[in-house]
Amino acid sequence: MQSSLQRIVSIRISSITSYFLIAGSIISYLLIAYYTQRTDHLQLFLSYTFVCAAYLLLLRSGISNRELLASSILFRLLFLLAVPALSDDFYRFIWDGSMLEAGINPFAYTPDELLNSGRDLSMKYLDIYPLLNSQPNPTIYPPTNQFVFWIAAAIGQGNVLHATLVMRVFALLAEFMSLYFIRALLVRYGMDTRKMFLYALNPLVIIELTGNLHFEFFMVLFTIASLYFLHRHLTVLSGLSMSFAIASKLLPLMFLPFFLKRIRIKKFMIWLAVIFPLSFLLFLSLLDNDFISGMQSSASLYFKKFEFNASIYYLVREVGYWLYGYNIIQTAGPRLALAAFVLILLAFIFEKYNEEKLPVTLMWPLFIYLALASIVHPWYIIPLVAFSVFSHYRFPVVWSFAAFFSYAGYNAYGFEHPYLIYALEYILVFGVAVYELKRKFPFGISGLKQLKQSFTS
Repeated sequence: MQSSLQRIVSIRISSITSYFLIAGSIISYLLIAYYTQRTDHLQLFLSYTFVCAAYLLLLRSGISNRELLASSILFRLLFLLAVPALSDDFYRFIWDGSMLEAGINPFAYTPDELLNSGRDLSMKYLDIYPLLNSQPNPTIYPPTNQFVFWIAAAIGQGNVLHATLVMRVFALLAEFMSLYFIRALLVRYGMDTRKMFLYALNPLVIIELTGNLHFEFFMVLFTIASLYFLHRHLTVLSGLSMSFAIASKLLPLMFLPFFLKRIRIKKFMIWLAVIFPLSFLLFLSLLDNDFISGMQSSASLYFKKFEFNASIYYLVREVGYWLYGYNIIQTAGPRLALAAFVLILLAFIFEKYNEEKLPVTLMWPLFIYLALASIVHPWYIIPLVAFSVFSHYRFPVVWSFAAFFSYAGYNAYGFEHPYLIYALEYILVFGVAVYELKRKFPFGISGLKQLKQSFTS
C-alpha cells in the first residue's frame, strides 16, 4: 500500500533531472546560508520551497543510494563557514561557553545580571551581548550542550566565526553518526534503507541542525543509537546512549516508560540503573543551587510566558480572552503541559507491544507534546521526522515544510506572530495526520474495533 507521500510524488524522474535538482538545491542552500536574512521572506521561502520540492522528487528519483548520501553530506557541508542568519540562538551558546571558560556557572547569572554583578569579567565574548535574544533570561541548555559551548568558546578565542565553526563540526559529526544509526536500524528491522533519506535529505533537518546549530542533532543521535543498541540486546550501551540524549535535551525522559514493554523487567532495571546515575554524573558538573534555581526559572518562563507557532494553545488562549479578557498563559501553559503528561501516560498504558515499531511508538508522545505546547520552533519537529522514517506516516515530513514558514513573523522591528500562517500550517498538518490515521483505522464501528485491538494486547 502506497504512503500518502508516494501518492503526492507518484512519478519517477530521470537521473539527469535529478542532477539538475541537486545543482539547484546547492544554489538554494548557498543562498540561504550566506545571502539571506530571516527578514528576506521572498528569497527565503522561494529557496526553501525549491529545496523541499527537490527533496520530494529526489526521493523518487532513479539515482543510487550512494549518490543521495553524497548529496545529503554535500548539502550540510555547504553551511560549514556560514554564520547562522536565521537564528541568533548560537550567540547564547557562545556566551554560555564563554562563562564556563571564565569559571562561571552559566546558570548562576542571566546575561543582564552578569554585567551588573560587579564581577571582574575575563570573558572573551562580551561584545556579543547586544546580539543575545534572551538577555534577561536564564540559560536553558543541559550539560552535553554546555560542554560543546565551552569547547567552542575556548577554541574560538573571542572569534565568533571560529566558535561557530567548532560547533558546526560537532553538528556534522552528530548528523553523520545519526545517518549511520538510522540506516543500521532500518537494516535491523528489515526495512528499505532508502527510507533513511526521508531524514538525510530533509531541508528542515539540514538548515536547522547543521545550518542554525540547534542541538536537536544530539537528541536524534543518542535516541536513535539507544533504539539500535536495544534492538541488538546491548542494554548497557542503550542506557548510556539514552543518558546522553537526556543530557542534551530533557524531552527523552518522556520516552523511558515505552521501553518497559520492550525489555524484561530485570534488564529494564539494569537499563535504568545505567541511565539515572550517568545522567546525574553528566549534570553534576553544573549541579548546585544556581543550576536548580536556573532550571526552575527557565521552566517557569517556558510554560508561563513564551509562545510561538502553537496550535491548540492558541485556541485555548482565545477562549481565555473571551472569558476573562486577558492572556491566560500563566495557567493555560502548565495545564496543557499536564494534559500532555496525562495523554502520554494513557498512550503508554494502552500501547500494544511491538518491538519493531518502537520508533513509531515514540513518535506519538512527542506529537502529543508538540500539539499541546505553547512553543513549537521549527527545529522541534526534527526528532519527529527521524522517528517517522520507520513508519508509513508522512505528516511529520509535511510539518517540516509548513513549520518553516513561521519565520514569516520576523521583521525589521522584531517579531509579530503570523497567525494566519500558523492556522494554515496546522490545518495542513492535522489534516494529513487524520487522513493517514483514517487509512490505517477507518472511521466507524469497524475502525474503532481495529483501533482498540491495536492498543491492547
